[in-house]
Amino acid sequence: MLHPILAIKLKAPVVFYARVAKGALFSILLMAGGCAPHYRYYRLQTEVPRADHASEHTMGVRAVDLPGWLNTPRLSWAHGGVQVFRSPSAFWGGDLAGDITYVLAENMSRQYHNMIVTMGPWLPEECPDRVVCFDLDNVILEPWGVAVVACWRVVNPHGSILAQRAQRTWSAQINQSEPGARLAQGLSEILAEVTMDVISGLNRNKVSEVKSLAR
Repeated sequence: MLHPILAIKLKAPVVFYARVAKGALFSILLMAGGCAPHYRYYRLQTEVPRADHASEHTMGVRAVDLPGWLNTPRLSWAHGGVQVFRSPSAFWGGDLAGDITYVLAENMSRQYHNMIVTMGPWLPEECPDRVVCFDLDNVILEPWGVAVVACWRVVNPHGSILAQRAQRTWSAQINQSEPGARLAQGLSEILAEVTMDVISGLNRNKVSEVKSLAR
């Protein structure tokens, strides 16, 4: 039979190792479960109401080409002149350039009484009479909302410019604390504003064409 003091010395390391093993198991479970990153996915949406603008021309939206740093699955935005941020856990639900092209085409369709607005590229014989070209250079996320540096133009199948807006900064104030939701909603609202500006430009061009024919 062991002496009582010797028995205590033998039992102490066993208790200590058991406690260490329990602590290690808890840490592993915590990393595998509760501390796992929560990924979020966002998409753009149409923000323009339906209207009954008329046009005798077919319409399309050229495939939007984005800067490489912006056209990534992970949400990215600029801050200041040269600094770029990427979200660690927020992603676009699809290809951002394709989504912007689709939303612009859908916005135009809603304004022109559900007219079919196609998306480029097209074969030469299938090119629409009016092609909307949207060039986006920068997306800036601010605490109050979103700012976008972009320009647009509308051309005919021969490349002649019918209407255009020089590069400018478009902005949308968004009351949303979560950066990903603020970016997606702000960009959607700016695309709606761009759509309405394009339609105004086309209407001005239409008036000019009518005046030219009347002379």
